[in-house]
Amino acid sequence: MRYGQNNREQGFEPLVCTSQEPETLYSPDLSPIELCWSKLKQLLRSAKARTREALDQALSKIINDCISADDALGWFAHCGLFI
Repeated sequence: MRYGQNNREQGFEPLVCTSQEPETLYSPDLSPIELCWSKLKQLLRSAKARTREALDQALSKIINDCISADDALGWFAHCGLFI
């Protein structure tokens, strides 16, 4: 006798997901931090910092001057997360 048949005979029904939610709980397309990292990496590449000191200066400049609160609000809105 198969396992599934035995459970059905005992009155148990298999669980069936009827919602439209995806199976995974994480999607990089729906994460604002992924959009932030993408912009940060793009700007770091364009800065062409090759030493630790240059990288530190470029990172500080990018975080302070290039990534704004409007960017963050846009990333959240893009991902469907409303503040």
